[in-house]
Amino acid sequence: MRLFQIDQRLEYPLSSLQAGPYSIRCTYARSRETRQGDDVGQDYITYKVTDDSILFCVCDGVSQSFYGNLAAKYLGDSLLQFISESDCFNSADSEVVKYKLSSGLQQMTAPATNMINHYELPSHIGGLFREVLEEKRLKGSETTFVCGKISYTADSNKVQITVAWLGDTAIRLFDHGTEIPGLVSGFSQWNRWSTCHGVMGEGPSILTMDLAKGSGGPNCIQIFTDGLMGYRNWKRYPENAELRQMIETSYNHVASDDVSFLEIRWD
Repeated sequence: MRLFQIDQRLEYPLSSLQAGPYSIRCTYARSRETRQGDDVGQDYITYKVTDDSILFCVCDGVSQSFYGNLAAKYLGDSLLQFISESDCFNSADSEVVKYKLSSGLQQMTAPATNMINHYELPSHIGGLFREVLEEKRLKGSETTFVCGKISYTADSNKVQITVAWLGDTAIRLFDHGTEIPGLVSGFSQWNRWSTCHGVMGEGPSILTMDLAKGSGGPNCIQIFTDGLMGYRNWKRYPENAELRQMIETSYNHVASDDVSFLEIRWD
């Protein structure tokens, strides 16, 4: 088993690795303002590779909430555990996945609220700013997410894909370098998860696919957050050098934001 978790205080340069049947590309970079202030990034990436599957989650904390980085990490780790322990991500019925995941997301709020209530503000923060943060604490910490499970083994006759998302974090699916449009929709910045309220906006969107080997369909999923703005209008599969250039451009942009990029391929 291989477990990967981003350190939100550090950059993670674009890297590629092979884990069983999965090829993974991943990078994480804080925004320019966050790096210059030596602060914590709001995004979070985690994944786990087992003998027959890969589980993953990418979260984008809401900076206007109470320390969105807290919700991002908490929910990312909690969702990975939920996917590991629940059988719903083995189901090809999207309604079953949505119902059980929505229930699980609500159950995660109690321990998350306790975490937020006991979070100690830095001692140097005082005055009006501290009062504002205490008001935000009452409303909780918020994040969007994309999570899922891909099951693929050499001796099976199928690839099972289950992906769930809440918010506007981007998802792209490819078939050997050619993007497959129209498989995912329902993205909204108003859909998110709160440590206090649970699901906000509409419930999570679900994609389930049960593919026979050799029958066509996606063999690659990419998930990326707002900081990789240059990739949203990109028309083809990006090479490493091109991704690095987009990240550098994002860092130097006036609207620089945290960058998270996770790609999983199975051939």
